[in-house]
Amino acid sequence: MNGKQERLTAKRALFEDLVSGRYFRREGFKSNYLVTPRGQRISRVKLVATVTTKFVNDDESYAFIVLDDGSETIRAKFFQDLDDYKKVEEGDLVICIGKVQEYEGEIYINSEVLRKADDPNMMTLNLSEVAEQLKSIKKDKERLEELREKHPDNSEEVFAEEVGIQRAEAIIKAEDLGKDSFDDEAEEEDKSELRKEVMEAIENIDEGEGASYQDIIDNVDAEENEIDNVVNDLLTEGTCFEPRPGKIKKL
Repeated sequence: MNGKQERLTAKRALFEDLVSGRYFRREGFKSNYLVTPRGQRISRVKLVATVTTKFVNDDESYAFIVLDDGSETIRAKFFQDLDDYKKVEEGDLVICIGKVQEYEGEIYINSEVLRKADDPNMMTLNLSEVAEQLKSIKKDKERLEELREKHPDNSEEVFAEEVGIQRAEAIIKAEDLGKDSFDDEAEEEDKSELRKEVMEAIENIDEGEGASYQDIIDNVDAEENEIDNVVNDLLTEGTCFEPRPGKIKKL
């Protein structure tokens, strides 16, 4: 392997499915992803929606817009680079491409591309493409049920061979959304508490130039790899940044 990550395909989805989906964090260079209740697996999205609200902080280092596709609303966030944010206004129909992220229970979009939609029919086109994707997933679900009847002992393995491992996993995981067996609240609470401790350590240590990575490790009662995962998440989602190598600073 050459160590390069393959760029993830931007998929289309309804906002109501994104905000009610389950977010999965992965270690290393593997991309995080969200599984929707209908069985879509999504890391990057391409959305068509109307801008309903705009916000930017005083020093223009952070901004967000609220998008509405008719099914639900979702925020697209901007960190440091606000050029695209400044080009749209409330009421504009826009196309937004970005990574699906999760912070403190909120699913949002870390915007990579944002532009006005030239054609007002883009919303209708977007919805039709989403419908085609969902129709395809529905057929796969029906096929899974057939395999469960024919091959009760290894139906999921056969299904994965037919549709691909990632697609099969997403459809199977979606079945468990809302079930008790899918609910690992205790683990999530532990992660949330560690995240809070790391954030507090960064704020307490930082005297202006950021908190050193080693000082964070020394001040948080957890394994180094666990702290490292939290810090990487904070950097990836834009909650923190590195003003210089080895220093972590809250945005």
